[in-house]
Amino acid sequence: DNNLIDVSSGCTDITLEDLELKNAPAYGIGMQRDGFSNCLISDVVIEETGRDGIDFKMDTNASGLGNLIRNVTVKNFGRYTTAQVPQAGIDVRCGVSVRDCYVDGTPANAVGCRVNNSADLGETQASVFDNIKCVAASLTNTKGFQFVNTRGKYSNLQSEGAYINYWVRCDHSQFNNLISKGGTFGVWSYASGTETLGYNTF
Repeated sequence: DNNLIDVSSGCTDITLEDLELKNAPAYGIGMQRDGFSNCLISDVVIEETGRDGIDFKMDTNASGLGNLIRNVTVKNFGRYTTAQVPQAGIDVRCGVSVRDCYVDGTPANAVGCRVNNSADLGETQASVFDNIKCVAASLTNTKGFQFVNTRGKYSNLQSEGAYINYWVRCDHSQFNNLISKGGTFGVWSYASGTETLGYNTF
């Protein structure tokens, strides 16, 4: 896939630390598809990627546990993003938490930070986002944060200049100290016609 770093399914206790990654044709770091546990990405700078800065996802929702991304900066990602295939600076699913990160230069049709998992796997595998700032470079269909999650915990977040700074499709999730600057919409809460979402706290 022309990622700068690829980590295969089923890896445990992997640490990627003190790295500077530039000019990735695809992902800066790609960790797919299943079975990651107790992995750490820390103190990494990623600049100029074709797709996501970090893509850390499990196809089987219950297969990830205890993974953390911290102290990461992502700049100018998603050169090849489109409305049909929106890229993200940091893209995770359940079992991955993100802390103390900065995403800058979100392009048109892209997302700064995204968590995408609708399954309810309980507290132990819910994602936690804390102390993250996302800055958009375009108002065209951008999102600062996109949350599709159950039982997530999101605190001390700041989004600037996106078309939607916080896009929320969540259930039983907690939001605390969200800052929205500029852009068009601060918080956009979404549910499809067949969904019943609720019990979120702001």
